[in-house]
Amino acid sequence: MSLLPENKLYGRTISIVAGGLVPFAFQPFGFYFLVLISLSTLFYLWHKAYSAKEAFITGYLFGLAMFGIGVSWLHISINLFGGMNIIGAWFFTFLLIAFISLYPALCGYIVKRFFEKHFLFVLPSLWLFTEWMRGWVLTGFPWLNIGTSQTDSLLANFSPIIGDYGISFIVCLMAISLINIIIGKTKTKIVSGCIILVIFIASLSLSKINWVDNNEQTLSVTLVQGAIPQAEKWRPELREKTYEIYSGLSDPYWSSDLIIWPETAIPSYYHTADDFIDRISDKRQNANAYFMSGI
Repeated sequence: MSLLPENKLYGRTISIVAGGLVPFAFQPFGFYFLVLISLSTLFYLWHKAYSAKEAFITGYLFGLAMFGIGVSWLHISINLFGGMNIIGAWFFTFLLIAFISLYPALCGYIVKRFFEKHFLFVLPSLWLFTEWMRGWVLTGFPWLNIGTSQTDSLLANFSPIIGDYGISFIVCLMAISLINIIIGKTKTKIVSGCIILVIFIASLSLSKINWVDNNEQTLSVTLVQGAIPQAEKWRPELREKTYEIYSGLSDPYWSSDLIIWPETAIPSYYHTADDFIDRISDKRQNANAYFMSGI
C-alpha cells in the first residue's frame, strides 16, 4: 500500500514540509501533535525509499527544514553578542544547521541499509541514539530534542521516569507504529496497535502518581543579576571584578534558602574556576543557603 506517489522529488518535498512543521510543536506554539505527524511521514518515506542513499537525502532535507526554522535565531546571538557582521552570522548559523542535519540523515541511512526488515524497534532506538549523540559530539547541541516537545501532552507523564530522551523514544515508537497500522500486515498491525494502547494506558496510570509533596513551606529565593556586558564578560583581567560584583550583590542575602546566579555568571570552565568556587564555598559555610550558578 502506498500513501504517497512514488516519486523522488515529491518525497523530498514532503520531507522538507514535515521537517518544517517540527519547531511548531515546541513552545511558544505548543502544537505537540505535529511531531507525531512529521515523524510518521519521515519514517514512511524511509520505509518506501528506493535505497539507503535516498533515505539519507530525505532525512537530511527533513533536518535542514527542522533546524533551519528552529535554530535560525542563533544568527542574532552571533551578530549582536558575538560581534560578527550579519553575513558572517548567517553563514556560521547555516554551517551549524548543515552539520546537525546529518544526524537524522544518518539515522535514515543506517536503518534503511542494515535494518529495513526491523523498523519497528530498531528505528526508535537509532533515532534516540543519534539524538543523544547530537547532544554530545563536539560539546553537543541538544536543541529541538523530540521529547521536549511533549511537555504539555499526555506523554509528559513519563518524564519523571525516563526523561526527555525516553519520551523521544516513545514518540518515535508511536510514529512507526501508526505507519505499521496503516500499511503493515495483519500481525504487524496488531502488535503496533497494542504498543500504542499500552503507551496510553501506562501514561494515564502514571498521571495518577504525585511525584512531589507539598510541605506548605515558603522558600526565600534570591536572584542575582550582575549585568556584566557581554563584551567584557570573558576578558581574563576582569574576572576578579566580575566576582566582586556578584559577591557584593549576594552578600546581604545569604540568609535566603536559595541564591541563583545566571548562566555563565562564572566566566570559566569548571576545572579552572577554583578561585570562584572556593570563595563561594567559604561564604556558604556560615549560611544555610543553597547556591546555583551557570558556569
